[in-house]
Amino acid sequence: MKKVKFLRLIAAAVACMMITASALADTALVVTPKGPLNLRKSPTTNSNRIASIPNGTTIEILDIDGEWAKATYNEKTGFVMTKFLRIESQLAGKTVYPDNYALAQLRQEPSASSPALLPVDNLTGVTVDSVENGWLSIQLDEETTVYADAAAFSQQVTEAPSTFSWMAISGETAYDCTLQVDGGEAASLPEGTPVIVTVPFNDLCLVVTEYGCGFLPMNAVRLLGVEDSDEEAGEASPQRSRERAQEALYKNFKGVANESLTAAVSVYRNVYGQDMPYYQVCFYHDDGALAYGALVNAANAKVVYTARYSSYAAPAVAIPEPTATPELTPEPTPAPTAAPEPAAEQEPAQEAPANTSYSFSLVIPGITDLTPAQEEAPEQTPAETPDEQPAEIPAEQPAEAPAGEPEAEGEQDAAEADMEIAYTGDIELGDVEDLEIRAWTDHEANYVIMKDGEMVTSSGSTKHFMAAYRPLTAGEYTAVITVTDEDGAVAAQELTFNVADADIEGILYDYYSQKDGWWLDQSFYTSSLDENGSAVFTLSHGMYRIGIDHEDMLPERIATISTFTDCLTENGVDNVKLVKAAAEHFGFETGDAVTDAAEIVKLLGEGAVFSYTNAQGVTALVSGASEDGQYVCVIDPNPGLTFADGIAEDTVFIQQEDGAITAIRSLEEDPIIRWYINTNSYGVSEYWLKTADIAPLGLLPMQAK
Repeated sequence: MKKVKFLRLIAAAVACMMITASALADTALVVTPKGPLNLRKSPTTNSNRIASIPNGTTIEILDIDGEWAKATYNEKTGFVMTKFLRIESQLAGKTVYPDNYALAQLRQEPSASSPALLPVDNLTGVTVDSVENGWLSIQLDEETTVYADAAAFSQQVTEAPSTFSWMAISGETAYDCTLQVDGGEAASLPEGTPVIVTVPFNDLCLVVTEYGCGFLPMNAVRLLGVEDSDEEAGEASPQRSRERAQEALYKNFKGVANESLTAAVSVYRNVYGQDMPYYQVCFYHDDGALAYGALVNAANAKVVYTARYSSYAAPAVAIPEPTATPELTPEPTPAPTAAPEPAAEQEPAQEAPANTSYSFSLVIPGITDLTPAQEEAPEQTPAETPDEQPAEIPAEQPAEAPAGEPEAEGEQDAAEADMEIAYTGDIELGDVEDLEIRAWTDHEANYVIMKDGEMVTSSGSTKHFMAAYRPLTAGEYTAVITVTDEDGAVAAQELTFNVADADIEGILYDYYSQKDGWWLDQSFYTSSLDENGSAVFTLSHGMYRIGIDHEDMLPERIATISTFTDCLTENGVDNVKLVKAAAEHFGFETGDAVTDAAEIVKLLGEGAVFSYTNAQGVTALVSGASEDGQYVCVIDPNPGLTFADGIAEDTVFIQQEDGAITAIRSLEEDPIIRWYINTNSYGVSEYWLKTADIAPLGLLPMQAK
């Protein structure tokens, strides 16, 4: 039987942890999704990083206040985010939740080999009776005790998180199949067996059945989705929640705007059958296949989770072809003072038939009432709303040119009223200002950055509607963004942001970006780091991820270390020489290039990373592997050059929020990539390649001693 790892951690933004301020001297285990934990000078993510603490390190905690803890590591005192600590001494007696990215299992015994009974979702809390040897003891009732791995509660979560990594969806088996249960047990499920589907995991999905919790192949499950309903769960109406879910899909999944989809919305019911203060919105293809899902907070219509469901069997219920719906037009939005949330008007379309929706009691020996402790949701006052029908999502259309008398040929008054811009706001020196155009995105944009009345940089005409700028000096800046359609109509907005002065000496960044413009004047032998420094940036990334804590690992300092001069050539760098020289200088291990795919995956699992140079001469880092070893994660400091000739089909992949690895056809589908105005270049990118494709290039290992 294939062994499946339940716990899956994915990097993303998380909610503030509500921990009462306290003064203590305690120890904590660092538990991060990947890589080391930042020790910062002050309790803010904008503060300089003074050390990198390797994952799995035990550190001393001096004080905890909210989401930050004052800690000591290697005789340095600073602040770390509490969500990446496991402080077991503080868990007993608390109602806690799995962290944003973990799936906790309730087990019969305190052992990973004990049968899994149910998953604990991160909407549902459990009360900890005691903690021993890394296991939480949970008293469900007077007679029933179950156990959960404390590592799944590694973040000190004492309230339901605001973002989620999964949601429960009703389904049924598509054919006779076997339920794979951790611990060696199995059950035969006939076709049509009701299941609740939770987490997709490569080619398997975790399901709950009357026999307990286990795994089924993806193609063995037909997803049923939800019934469409106008029942309200909070102040936000189902219609508004549907609209916000649609907007989130447009942003999170490229190409959705061009698909014909039908939406249905209902109050969300979790895996325990409890109604929650959320809406579940499901989006269907014309043939009835469930394509996308979203979870929306019923209090404020905030989308907290989106998912793609393309890997499951054929739908159990067909949905008629939807009727045409008028195109969406962005609502007028004033010039923002903070990042605005887009809104769209939408007409109802043809109603889809209700899908089967059900709940069932779990029959598990020895457990009579398997409902973890949870606070009741506060009563909500439903907002008045008209009767609603499921709405079709049409292909996204460009907004019409603003009305008004033109000031000159090709220009129109009040164009900015139709233009939606999101931006970061005030930042500190060293940070990046992000700009996003959310209307008129089928046309051409131009970004101009001004300071003290003079132009600092300009992008020229471009099709990039998400852009970034990293200021080189402090002060007040103005960004002037214009969009021009094919008829010459212009929309424009001016945004002002301040850049506060900050100490940037020796500052460490989570992602070093070779092409962000910061390094234009940094020398690199006869060239510059911006021009020929990918090997230096890759070396910095690699040392950061294996826990090297040294100020000289900064790119600008690596480029000036005298013992590295033999590695430098007029064309850049001899990467093999550089890695070996750096290993001796910084004290990490390396070796000969590895070309065997299985050996690469094995070493990655042991904490190694790899540096390699691709066919375009760009040196990049391999930082991890997928669970099945078929893919490796690449951090590329200069992806624009790597993919200058385009991306071939099914060669480059990204990891979605639900953990699925899916192919992309353009760099802009990479969720962390930035396109910089002043260099007309892409910054650092994180993507996935097939292990078998990259192994023949020869990967140089880097590993902590």
